[in-house]
Parts: sequence; structure tokens; C-alpha cells
Amino acid sequence: MTTTVLFDFDMTLVNSAPAITRCLNMVALEGNLRAVTEEEVLATIGLPMEDALVRLWGSYEPRWLDIYRERCREEEYAGLRVFDDAVPTLRTLRERGCRTGVVSNRRFARRVVECVSLDALCDVVVGLEDIARPKPFPDALERALSILGSAAEETLYVGDTDVDMQAAAAAGVRGVGITTGNFGAPELLAAGAWCTVDRLQEVTDLP
Repeated sequence: MTTTVLFDFDMTLVNSAPAITRCLNMVALEGNLRAVTEEEVLATIGLPMEDALVRLWGSYEPRWLDIYRERCREEEYAGLRVFDDAVPTLRTLRERGCRTGVVSNRRFARRVVECVSLDALCDVVVGLEDIARPKPFPDALERALSILGSAAEETLYVGDTDVDMQAAAAAGVRGVGITTGNFGAPELLAAGAWCTVDRLQEVTDLP
């Protein structure tokens, strides 16, 4: 029986790719870097930002992240769009007695969850500030389970990337791959997903 359903944030609950692309191109303009496409950015979402910048620009300078956080964060937050079925899905799960939460590779994850008004539907939010190692390591999921007092075998973790599914497997929870990001069902299954869905509301039908 499922008692807990945890979710990744970017491209799982929220469409963030357009906003992040706009902001990274603001950084590119100021840092004399090449512009990036939304397709390129989508392939990096789910990684810690430092790793994403290396993948996009071949290296990482702390000042790029400083520019993003200090000058672009409000622009990013204003452009985030919660997927239409995110709130109904969370509400349905909670009405059934399930605990829900967000486990993300974002730093200061609670801040962004509050920004899109999903915090009232979450019993726990875990981000990079709370753990030593990012996904695909199991630390963030294990931290969430510890806070909630939930059993791994009674928990689902819904995410859109291979990293999410690898973290779920490492934590001993059932990974549910959702195809709203950069990965299709075959890739998510290959990364260790227990099953895949195309829309969030399908999660409410899982045992």
C-alpha cells in the first residue's frame, strides 16, 4: 500500500524550461557566453546548477551562478508554470491520506515551492541545502522519508529524469517516471523506473 508520494519539482510538477532558458541567456549575454536553446537546457534540468552550467558551456565559473541568483531569480520564478494537473493530483493523494512532498536537486527548494504556492500541499520539501550529495545519490529521498517517518516500500517517487529514477532505486522506493521532461518511457525504465506515466493524474491510479 502506498502511504507517501514524493515528487521532483522541475518538469514534474512545474514547467520551468522556458523560464530557465531565458535566465541562462541573460547570464550568457552578461558573461559573453554563447546563447543556449530550450532543448539544450531541458537536457540539463534535474542536475545541480553547477553541473548544468558545465554541460552547457564546458566549464563553470562561480560568478555565472552569482549573476543568475542575484539578477535573474525573480525573472525565473515569474516564468514558472505549474502543470494543470499538479494541484488536483496532490489534493487527491492527500484526501486519500497519503503524505506528499518535493525532493529536488535545487538549492533552496522550499523557496521555489512556496513561490508557486505548492507548499500547502507538501508535508516535506528537501533540496540541496539539506543534504550532502545530490540525486542520483539517495540522500534527499532518505532525508524526506526520515522526516515523514515513511517506509521506503510504501513510497513512490515521481520524476522526469534518469537521475530521479536512479535515486529512487538507490533509496529503495518505487520510481515513477513521467514523460513531461526530456526522457521518454524507455529511457526512464532503463534508468530503473518501476513504471512510467504521461500525466501526473495517472499517479493517483497506482497501487
